Amino acid sequence: TETVHRLPFSQWCATLPPGLPDTPKRRASAAPVLGLVNVTVKLSPRLLDLARRILEAVPDARLLVLGLTGQAARRHLLDQLPESLHARLDLHDRVDEATYHRLVANVDVALDPTVFSGATSTLDVLMAGIPVLTCPGRLPHTRSTASILTTLDLTDWIATDDDMLVRTAANLLADEVALGHWRRELPGRVRQSTLADGARFVAGLEALYTTAWAAWEAKPESSGQRAQLAARANAAIAAGDMQAAVYA
Repeated sequence: TETVHRLPFSQWCATLPPGLPDTPKRRASAAPVLGLVNVTVKLSPRLLDLARRILEAVPDARLLVLGLTGQAARRHLLDQLPESLHARLDLHDRVDEATYHRLVANVDVALDPTVFSGATSTLDVLMAGIPVLTCPGRLPHTRSTASILTTLDLTDWIATDDDMLVRTAANLLADEVALGHWRRELPGRVRQSTLADGARFVAGLEALYTTAWAAWEAKPESSGQRAQLAARANAAIAAGDMQAAVYA
């Protein structure tokens, strides 16, 4: 099998959207808001059931859903939730980027999708000062947000099961002091991490490449393989096929 080399931080690194405030302000509203801000295809029955359980645990909370693509998606979501909760829903279609960030800022706690974890959306929400809760599975595509939260030392927001996620969300939504703290704390924590520092991220990645290359070179059989790789790469470069050279 192939050797796994692990970065000392998350695999994610992004250029943050311009114009975001250093300390986002919470909206003036008496009702706490739970948010689902990912694309429609990530709104699985399990995720919507988690939202239902949280709304039932926090009777004054509302649910904001962003990114619904058309009336069929809207009807599907309404069919998945009890009619008694429909009056507490704020549903939005896909919107332009500025409107997206404005709507995200209305959320107090966001849920990470269970079928395919978020990454860009997770960073957007964290940069708005909003906690993101996740319940990862075993496969990599369910663990992106867990990786981001681990990098930020926010592992309390990584649930081991659905019950823990519901409890954590309900406790946060009921805690105005904690929500205010995270609104002030999270943006700076993201900016100071490798999630937003390309130079530090690349330096760490290059160090990992160097370690992996040195380990491979130390193998007795690597000498002949190196010659073959060099020959294939040089032939691709001579032919002007840079993609083939990269993957030689």
